[in-house]
Amino acid sequence: MNKWLWGLVVLLFFIIFRPSGVNAASLSVKKIIPIRTPGFMIGAFYMPMAKGRVHQWLPMYKYNKENVRRWPLLDLYDGTSSQVLSWQIKWARENGISFFAFDWFWDGNKKPNFNTSLPAFLNSPYSSKMKFTIAVFGLKLNESFNYMVQGVDISQSQDKKINLSPNRRLEFEKTLNQAKIRLQTVANYWVDNYFKRDNYLKDASGRPIVIVPLWDEIGQFNRLSWACSNINNPPADCSFLFNPNLFFANIIQQRMGVKPIWIALRLWDAGRDNNFYLNEILRAKTEGYTAITAYGFGDKSADPTIDPDYRNYSLDFKNLMSDLSCRIEKKIGDNFYLIPAPLAGFDNSPFKASPN
Repeated sequence: MNKWLWGLVVLLFFIIFRPSGVNAASLSVKKIIPIRTPGFMIGAFYMPMAKGRVHQWLPMYKYNKENVRRWPLLDLYDGTSSQVLSWQIKWARENGISFFAFDWFWDGNKKPNFNTSLPAFLNSPYSSKMKFTIAVFGLKLNESFNYMVQGVDISQSQDKKINLSPNRRLEFEKTLNQAKIRLQTVANYWVDNYFKRDNYLKDASGRPIVIVPLWDEIGQFNRLSWACSNINNPPADCSFLFNPNLFFANIIQQRMGVKPIWIALRLWDAGRDNNFYLNEILRAKTEGYTAITAYGFGDKSADPTIDPDYRNYSLDFKNLMSDLSCRIEKKIGDNFYLIPAPLAGFDNSPFKASPN
């Protein structure tokens, strides 16, 4: 069946067989009564919603195909709607959540990619009631450079240095310059569109808080930095790739008078031993991070001691704190923090379209 025809059939099914009840998204938010959490803040990661609702909500219909067991209070809502985000702000604040950390991607040119729910949040009349930050997951730096040199992929770890021909060196230097310009554009975009807002998440000194993976987790940073490491006489311009936090911080400080606070983010491999954890935490502090946290998807009634899916996506803070507390205190001191990410027990059965 033609994919467009199939989409129309699915959409008609949504319209005809949707459960009855009040669609909260059709009502206006009247009042928000926040719950206070003295002494600490609770935040929630927010994955932007797709613009096309057919694909977005198809798993929900598969999950409820026999009988309606769970259904969004906002109905099959549009993730780009400011009214929808107003309701989500209301429910978050009234349940103790103080900020959203929006997953954030850069398309490599001059604008964010997959930029749907964050603009809706910023355009909500209730956005001032909720803090927000960004969790940077993607920064496209280049699309065209060929890393194959003399039959070797210089973007991967190599045992010996590779010589670039004069033409390839010029091409590589051009790629580095383009990457630097794109990062400068990103930093300025952050300042102009987010950091200057009153409801952006900051510390008491006005320093914006940014959540970013350890940089070698971001593919194109990793490839370019490896290439710089693997060639003879690398260009001096490579330096920004090895400390992007400092590169960004200098631009932000020039614009705002303060440096940002970096929080390291990882899809954690909890199958590693605790020495691996400690080394990663020490590395994060060395690279200019102030704290580290985890990001992942817990399964229904997930048990981090036995569930491999949970362990692969979560940082086992309990294990870390009990086994490494003394060594962490001695090696890290008081200026680095572990931010718990309570992921266990999250039921993503509807998302997976599975009743189990």
